[in-house]
Amino acid sequence: MKLWILADFPEAGFEGLHPIQPQCMDIGETKQYVAGKACIVGNIDCRNLLGYDTAEEADQAAKETIGLTD
Repeated sequence: MKLWILADFPEAGFEGLHPIQPQCMDIGETKQYVAGKACIVGNIDCRNLLGYDTAEEADQAAKETIGLTD
């Protein structure tokens, strides 16, 4: 994925990057570009997971997403 433009966001004054949707961006790859420079928010499937699945499934997805960024 071509995320090179994200490297410029912190220099432009952005302290956070939102939204990161799992259908179109990889949170691990995104973190490579802004690690230590900005907060990444999102990467939870708002379209399906948060709309139709249980709270427990959403919690599990959030934990898995956090695990991808460690």
